[in-house]
Amino acid sequence: MGLKSKYINKTVDPAVELTEDEKLLGRSIFRTQEEEEHSSNYAHVHYYLIVFNLKTGKSVIIDNSKSDATYKGKYKDNVEFVRSVFGRHLLMYQNTNADKILTGSKKATNLRMKWKTTKEKIDCGLYMIMHMELYEGSTAAQWKTSLLPEKDKNHLMQMDNLRSRIATKILLHEVNIHQKKMSDYVKKMTGAGEGGSNQE
Repeated sequence: MGLKSKYINKTVDPAVELTEDEKLLGRSIFRTQEEEEHSSNYAHVHYYLIVFNLKTGKSVIIDNSKSDATYKGKYKDNVEFVRSVFGRHLLMYQNTNADKILTGSKKATNLRMKWKTTKEKIDCGLYMIMHMELYEGSTAAQWKTSLLPEKDKNHLMQMDNLRSRIATKILLHEVNIHQKKMSDYVKKMTGAGEGGSNQE
């Protein structure tokens, strides 16, 4: 049995069009962010997912970035560190699978998905969230998503839409103590007036 959040949400589907709330909140947030980015320099940080199979101890790397870097150069230290911390966490709670994580195969499998990117440099966090929502243990060949490859003419539009959708999902979620403030902000910034928010 996997670990589950007590907050059950619908999985984000990349193929579904944005709701009005997602358009309003997402566009207003990222318009402001783009203005700030023009006057700031950010250090590049890359995010990817490391998944552990509790039954076998094997691990999988899910990284949207296609690179020529070696496993040792790009992933080895991170995988070993996360494995050690996660294994000790399981031990602390006397989870019977802790030993499998700590002694399992040390080298993680790097999934070779069709939507890996070579030019995309800013959406790794977005990909990581989508991978967390959509991955259920399948191989790359069996894993079906609606994520478009980087060369697809609609790729950038899909990334913009997903960015807006996920930001809206987080900001307007019932557990966000600032949910009402964000909803009011959208109405104020866009003149949307009454209409309520679409919570998933």
